[in-house]
Amino acid sequence: MMSEASEKMPGLRESAKIDYSPSPLEESLRRLERLTRSLRVLGLLAFLSTVGCIGLSFFAALNSSHSINFLGILVGTLQDKKNYGVAFVVSLFLGGLAFAIVVFHESLRRQGETLFEEISDELEWRVQETDHLGNQAIAEERPDLRARIALRSFTRTTDLPLVPGRFGPAIYAGLNILSILAELWITKNIF
Repeated sequence: MMSEASEKMPGLRESAKIDYSPSPLEESLRRLERLTRSLRVLGLLAFLSTVGCIGLSFFAALNSSHSINFLGILVGTLQDKKNYGVAFVVSLFLGGLAFAIVVFHESLRRQGETLFEEISDELEWRVQETDHLGNQAIAEERPDLRARIALRSFTRTTDLPLVPGRFGPAIYAGLNILSILAELWITKNIF
């Protein structure tokens, strides 16, 4: 019975379809929120792997001088070259991992900044009104709370832990490279 009515009225069938797909703004907000979560996790991983690299490099280098044995308390006697080699390789791995994480963090941050700018422009465009004379007046409605929170959260997670600013990734990368080079230089006589 219903199908006969819908066949007689073609507009009824089309109006019954509801589009549940998210708007481009909603989709962009979801992407920005995902990027924000990823940046938080990557920032923490970069910090932990950098600390691990520096710590292992420091203790392995100090342990290489036979008079001081800090790491021997944690691992056993590192006088054995095999055990020292494991600490050395793990330190190199953590340094390389931290470097890769920092590069990936920077890549995601740049993607997020592009989304941030586009979302901000879209929200600003929706909020501004223009009267018949071409004068801009600020509308009384504010952007959606979710959008404001997503934008603010992103701006707070773009910096790496303990090293805010645009030079943070370079400082992290430099610390990792320097700790690896220092360990290589100090321990060049071990192998």
